[in-house]
Amino acid sequence: MNKSHSRYREIPMEPCVSHCPDGGSPLKIVIYNKDKKLRMHAVKHFLNVHEVEDGWDRSPKLTLKWQNLAVMRDRLSDLGCPYYTQAKFPENPPCKHCSLFGGPCREVIRNLESEYVEILKTEIEDSTRIPRYVCYRQKKSNIPYVQFFSKNNVKTLANRCEGNMYSLVTGYISRYFASNKETVDYQARKIKNEAVAESLVWCSKENWNISATRRGKSHPSRKKPKAPYKKDSPGSWRNYLDGEDDN
Repeated sequence: MNKSHSRYREIPMEPCVSHCPDGGSPLKIVIYNKDKKLRMHAVKHFLNVHEVEDGWDRSPKLTLKWQNLAVMRDRLSDLGCPYYTQAKFPENPPCKHCSLFGGPCREVIRNLESEYVEILKTEIEDSTRIPRYVCYRQKKSNIPYVQFFSKNNVKTLANRCEGNMYSLVTGYISRYFASNKETVDYQARKIKNEAVAESLVWCSKENWNISATRRGKSHPSRKKPKAPYKKDSPGSWRNYLDGEDDN
């Protein structure tokens, strides 16, 4: 993985804290190193009607219309995409071993993948401007990560690879509560549980609601978070589009 990768991007970052992320500004990142990893996440998250409604459609970079996304979803199903046609739905699109990957599937969602990549870049940029990101080492693997969380509830996570270059491993809408503050509080608690405590570098604590919590001015929400987004059905798109037509 190097700067010649087609999805390599450099993202300017406002100074916040030293060594977060390693290498400073600009952030050097490849948005999904493997093509099949990109495809899996694009289909799972960017063709999910609930995620589009809860965040993707707020991005100024989104040019694909709801109708375009619905058509892609239907065409994948017609092709026999196992993510949509298997009787027992897999949790993730099985792109890694799918015979459709190289030809017909690529033609259906070519524009989807490129738009997904550019929107993720935009959401990372938004997170750095807030600023709301955090660097840490994961307890289980001890791998260094940087996680971003934008105002549109987009969570992006990247791990440090060669030198000071990062590789994005996931990007999706992570909205568990009605308010952005409750969702941010929930994300911060999850990070604390997963990270080596001494490795945590918050940028900034105020925007992660860390300082306020420690001063006792606010408390973590005790509401139970809603379940993560599940795969939707063709009916989900049809119902939404019918509602759009009525407006």
